[in-house]
Amino acid sequence: MVPRYLHGYGLIEAPLTDCVARLDGARRAGQSVLYRHPPGQPTSSSRETAVRYLSHLTYPATRWVLFGVNDEWTAAVNNLRDGSYFADSARMIASVCQTRMCRVVDYDPGRPRQVGDYQIRDGYPARIFELCNSEGPLRAICCVLDGDRWTFETSGDPLPVEVSFDYTARLKRDRFTSENLSTLLAWLGIDRPVPAVFATTETFFLLDERLQNTQWSAHVQAHACTSEQADDPGYRYLQRGLGWIPHMRTHARSVVSDMTRAVLLSPHLHDQAQPHLAAARRQLGEREFQHLASEVEAHLRQHGG
Repeated sequence: MVPRYLHGYGLIEAPLTDCVARLDGARRAGQSVLYRHPPGQPTSSSRETAVRYLSHLTYPATRWVLFGVNDEWTAAVNNLRDGSYFADSARMIASVCQTRMCRVVDYDPGRPRQVGDYQIRDGYPARIFELCNSEGPLRAICCVLDGDRWTFETSGDPLPVEVSFDYTARLKRDRFTSENLSTLLAWLGIDRPVPAVFATTETFFLLDERLQNTQWSAHVQAHACTSEQADDPGYRYLQRGLGWIPHMRTHARSVVSDMTRAVLLSPHLHDQAQPHLAAARRQLGEREFQHLASEVEAHLRQHGG
C-alpha cells in the first residue's frame, strides 16, 4: 500500500539542490515561512529520518520533504493528515523556483471496508494533473470519484501527448487513467514512478513550514495525530466534533452528529466523546437528542462513513 504522504506530490522542474536553496526562507504571503530542518543543516537526511518526520500529521501541512527524481525534476511531499496535497502551494513554488511545477494525485483506496455494522471508505479514487508556472495555471486534468459519481474536467491547452488519451470514453473514470498519468509524466521527463523513487533514493531534504499566526499554529499542533489515529474511522469525526464544542449553544446538533459517528465507528472513543454528547443532550433536550442520534445511525448504516 502506498503511504499517505505519496497519495499526491509536487514536481518541480529544477535540480534538488536548487529547489532546497530557493525554498529555504520562502514566504507564503502573511501565512507561513519555509525553513530547512534542522535550521542550517548542511547535509541531507536519510529515508528513515524523512519517514519519521512525515509521520507527525497535521492539517494544514507543516512539514515538507524534497528528493530528486532525476537531474531535472525534484519531488515534494508533505505531512498533510489526509495525504500530500499541493493545490495551495503550486503557484508559490513555481514563483519561488522560477520554473514549472506539477501537482499530481494518483490515489486509489480500494473498495469500502467493513467496520462493525458499517461500511467505511478510506478515501475516494482520484487522478489529478495540474501544470503551472510563475504566471499561473497552464493545464489541468481531473478525474475523481466525487461522492457517488465520477467527474472528469480539463482546463487549459492540451499537451501534445494527450492526443492518445480517450477523453470520450463512455465511463468517466476511464477518461484519465493511471496509465495516462504515467505517460504524461514520462513525456515531461519523469520516467520512474515517484513512489518507487522515494523507496530507493537516499537523499532527502526536510523543510519546516512555520505558521505565522501563533494562535493558529498552536491549534494545528494541538490537533496533530499519528498515521494510526488518522486511519481510525471514528477519529476524524471526533476531531471535527471537538471543533464545535466552543460553539455548543448554536451547534449542538453538529456535536451530536460528529460525536455519535465517532463512537459508532470506533467504540474505544466513547470516553472522549461522552462528556460532549451529554452537554449536547442538555442543550437540545432528550427528545431532539435521541431523534438526531437515531437519524445519524440510520444514515451511517445506509451510506457508510
